[in-house]
Amino acid sequence: MSLPSTAKPVLEVRELKTWLRGHDGGALLKVVDGISFSLAAGESLGIIGESGSGKSMTAMSLMRLTPLDAQGGGSVVLEGEHLENKSAHELRSIRGRRIAMILQDPMVALDPLFSIGDQLAAPLANHLNLSGDALEARMIELLTAVGIAAPADRLEQYPHEMSGGMLQRVVSAMAISCDPAVLIADEPTTGLDVTVQAQFLDLLEDLQRRRNLALILITHDVGVAVRICQRIAVMYAGRIVEAGPMEDVLERPAHPYTQLLLASAPHMGGMQRGSLPTIPGTPPHLGRLPAGCAFAPRCPQAFDRCRVDTPPEFAVSAKHSARCWLVAQ
Repeated sequence: MSLPSTAKPVLEVRELKTWLRGHDGGALLKVVDGISFSLAAGESLGIIGESGSGKSMTAMSLMRLTPLDAQGGGSVVLEGEHLENKSAHELRSIRGRRIAMILQDPMVALDPLFSIGDQLAAPLANHLNLSGDALEARMIELLTAVGIAAPADRLEQYPHEMSGGMLQRVVSAMAISCDPAVLIADEPTTGLDVTVQAQFLDLLEDLQRRRNLALILITHDVGVAVRICQRIAVMYAGRIVEAGPMEDVLERPAHPYTQLLLASAPHMGGMQRGSLPTIPGTPPHLGRLPAGCAFAPRCPQAFDRCRVDTPPEFAVSAKHSARCWLVAQ
């Protein structure tokens, strides 16, 4: 499914596919199945869906950080340059410098044996060749930019000496340290309380605006995506099943999966009292996908064709599309 940008893109993804071998060592599973979108400087794209829908693996595939035995296809073009055929050495000079990622757990992203200053210095030394006073000044500037008080003192601290919210700001400073063109934030508010989450989203939105970043936000929380994203892509079983401008998808969701996702979020018009609506069933095993639409076994609106034929991409409007036979009726 294609998710077009209205301006000259800094990132173009076409028919991105990734196959991984299952835990049992059996057949390869297609965990990313034909993802396409483009993104311009200053634009923000939210990729939403349940756990296991392929969101994080899409990000890993863009960064070429998939397991060694993974297989892939399609193209990723960053600022006019194809990444799919780059060597490991070439990719190391691109990751962090031109495309960067905020991982969902800062305690995993940061090494507990090294100070904040040591870890923040690494990309600056590797990509920008900074050292000495220039390096320290840049690190203080970055920590200040992400709202960390007394930044010079923080450089001497270790991850265990800081709160989860502060650590998320540190990994954000690392991600923007070399002024990348594209920033991927993978579930960046996981584990943060509501107040800290709101503060971090304000920070992320501010960083994107001031630095004109192309932002990809990956989240299972619809409310998080709504808050800062201009466009949205809904993933299910490795595919984008609906995509378009945020307002269009919110006001006129065309795919039953999107409708159920929105209904199950209390701040998106779901039930405010009592139990929230839920999506029936569980996501399918990627090695045993049903015939036709992968969502058909869980879909309350499915009819016979849904269980036989895989739906193509249908236009809901000029910039809004969905893979659902209901759109064609």
